[in-house]
Amino acid sequence: MSILNQSNTDKFQTVFSNLPVPSTRNDQPDLRIINNYVRMITLPDYNIEIIPSDLMQSSIKNPISRFNNDMSPITIDFTVDEDFDNYQTIFEWMVELRLGNPLKGETTLRESTIKSLQIIFKDNQDRTGPKMILKDLFPINLSSINLAFGNSEQSIFTVTFNYSTINIERGTLVRNN
Repeated sequence: MSILNQSNTDKFQTVFSNLPVPSTRNDQPDLRIINNYVRMITLPDYNIEIIPSDLMQSSIKNPISRFNNDMSPITIDFTVDEDFDNYQTIFEWMVELRLGNPLKGETTLRESTIKSLQIIFKDNQDRTGPKMILKDLFPINLSSINLAFGNSEQSIFTVTFNYSTINIERGTLVRNN
């Protein structure tokens, strides 16, 4: 257990299980176009709704115990790859979702998801620790991309995903060589 060191924001790895295939593609996208181009992740809030009740001149706040259908989305910033493939693949996926068309190999629209995303946290010695696992992700927002002449900065886009479940698995630190 780390007591003296603090967690750093650049110590993580992402593993996307799959990338749904839009009908406009003839091939399966290489997962490296998303795994290797993650720039930043904003982890979702985790909230519990409260219901107030009054009892004998006192106000009591109770958590609502139910399945949370209103989970906050996760936001991921990607660097655009040189072939513009990562942006285009997600854009085409969103077009298919918007039109209500299941993607290749899927029978329903609800199956057109990234089956799982693992965010693996690392310590300052690059050892793997806990994992945050999100299931059944689908994009709900794809940001604009700024293009400018005379500027040689990397192009970045943001994707906001909804998901069905989220879990954190405790990890034991393992050195990666």
